[in-house]
Amino acid sequence: MRRINIADRLACIGFTAPDILATYACEGPAMIGLVRIAAGSTDHFWERHGDGDELLFLAEGRAQFTSRDAASDDTMIEVGAGDIVLLSRDEAHRARVQEDLCLLFITPRDGNVAWSDDPAAPLRHG
Repeated sequence: MRRINIADRLACIGFTAPDILATYACEGPAMIGLVRIAAGSTDHFWERHGDGDELLFLAEGRAQFTSRDAASDDTMIEVGAGDIVLLSRDEAHRARVQEDLCLLFITPRDGNVAWSDDPAAPLRHG
């Protein structure tokens, strides 16, 4: 999982060459969309995307993202408006939304799985 702040990157580039932020990989069609997520609404919700990477641009709000690798080690980052979150294929992740979010996403259309770590919540698969 990577965090990129757009304002910081824009401040460092000139007019002659692009600043390549990352490589995006996807095996099939991807969805590009916008979503609003209320603070506190995604606690215990996890997902992963088996057919490609995911890109999230936070236009508004603040959240703590957690990703989990194959060894079940967690990495946490704080993100806010103007940040991009890049998640690799099959990287399990969740967000604890601290302030309502508005984000733009690029996500693989297929190969998505979602679940809850709350034993009282039903399992969800996408």
